[in-house]
Formats: sequence, structure tokens, C-alpha cells
Amino acid sequence: MKVFRITPRFKYIAVFSLVALLGATSVSHALVTEDQKLGFGSFAMRDNASTHTIIVGANGSISAAPQYLFFTDGQEALYTASGFPASTPLIINVTVDDLANGGGGEGFTISAPTVLPAIPITNAGGVATFGVGARLDSSGTGAIYLDGNFNGNITVTVNF
Repeated sequence: MKVFRITPRFKYIAVFSLVALLGATSVSHALVTEDQKLGFGSFAMRDNASTHTIIVGANGSISAAPQYLFFTDGQEALYTASGFPASTPLIINVTVDDLANGGGGEGFTISAPTVLPAIPITNAGGVATFGVGARLDSSGTGAIYLDGNFNGNITVTVNF
């Protein structure tokens, strides 16, 4: 689950590189690296008669409805932003796609992405790290979920 966009304040979008516009500070080698993927774990669901939730916090905390039986825990996504000016606050925007099983059947809704720290500040070397979490909800339709991997995309946009 990875798609990255880096955008400075001047409405210019470029993947993995930034160009100075209108006299803005030049950042020619900015990069966002995904160090750990966001995951909701491996689990079975006891029933889908109503919507059930798993929340993976941006700090790695996990809370889940009792209808989920976990085999492996989920984990927050971890990112490193580098190549930015020193001591610069970064504004992180995250969008997520719902998770679908390649074999068909019910999917999961992903929502409410969170970032920690909410506004990372780059260090003297122009590097900042941050975590991303999100909420997963079952469909609640009563339909059975097929076994398999459920995949989606996460888009991380860094503004400075």
C-alpha cells in the first residue's frame, strides 16, 4: 500500500522531487520512504451481521471489536521524510482506499487516517519520521468474507 506525493506550498506537485517556484526554498532531492506498511493483521471474523471495527493508531496501538479473532496483530505505517530544509514543519495529508479481496466478495472500508506527530518537524539534517494509522470497518451486511489477502492503497502527501 504505497503511493507518495510531495507538495510544497506553491501548488506544485512532483513525485519524489521538488522544484523552487516563485523564489521558494529549493528542495531538489526530497524523498518519502515507507519504512513499515500499514496493516490490520491477520484475523477471522466471527460474524458480519453488523459493522465491526479495528483501529490501528499512528502510535501502534490496536483496538478491535470482539468479533475479530487475531492470528497476527496489525501495525501502523512508518515513514521517513528526508531532503527537506532543517527545522521545517511538515503538513502530512493521508488518503486511503478501501480494501478489496482480489478473489471478489465483501471488502473492508478504511477511514479516519491519523498521523503522529500531527505536524512533524525536520531535524538539522532535514529528516522527519512519522507514523500513520487508520480505521477498518466490516460491511455489516451479513455476507461471508472470502479467505485471502485484502489490498488497497494509501496516499501520503507532504507539504512544507
